[in-house]
Amino acid sequence: KLSKYCFEKCVEKDSTFALGHYHLGIIYYNDENFLKAESCWLTALKYDLPEDVREEVVIWLGRVRDRAAYEKGHKLILDSRVDEGLEILKSLEEDHDEWWNLLFFIGVGYRMLEQFEEALGYFLKVISLNTGHIRTMNEIGICLMALGDFWEAEKYFKEAMRLAPENAELICNMGILHLNRGDDETARSLFDRASRLAPDDEVIAMWLDHINKKLI
Repeated sequence: KLSKYCFEKCVEKDSTFALGHYHLGIIYYNDENFLKAESCWLTALKYDLPEDVREEVVIWLGRVRDRAAYEKGHKLILDSRVDEGLEILKSLEEDHDEWWNLLFFIGVGYRMLEQFEEALGYFLKVISLNTGHIRTMNEIGICLMALGDFWEAEKYFKEAMRLAPENAELICNMGILHLNRGDDETARSLFDRASRLAPDDEVIAMWLDHINKKLI
């Protein structure tokens, strides 16, 4: 942290200090802040660098290129710019089909587009690469539920809840599943429990209000 602070102050005082940008790039890379790392190294190349360091920067840029693209793509997905995000992430898939987090966000993109079968395929790949990943289990359950396979969805929600019993989103999704199966009382109990765990969650509050009105 101190090293990062010092290099940031160096380039703040002298924006042409190439070695400062170079070292900041390494720090950001190690922090998995790949877009910032790439930006620092591109800036470093604009200014005076020893030739051996310049060669190192080129090597670092080769390493970070795809990771920076992944970071940009997944941020676009999270910003609901799904088509743009998928275009970037899909371009990386062939070379990096072992990156479970890349596959995860491709799946999230397809799920946001309501292409649930396509999304499910990606999430199943993710769970084979990163078994026990709770968010992926949750996404698999959501996709299966959307496809009408409530019994299989329940298996994934139950396993995820076993690993994270206080996760309000999982509990709420299990409530939605029971609601879709016509088990309103169990659904209300689950929505109520989720609400107590996450009282400020607007989605959970909406479902709890919905079931309470239904059962009046």
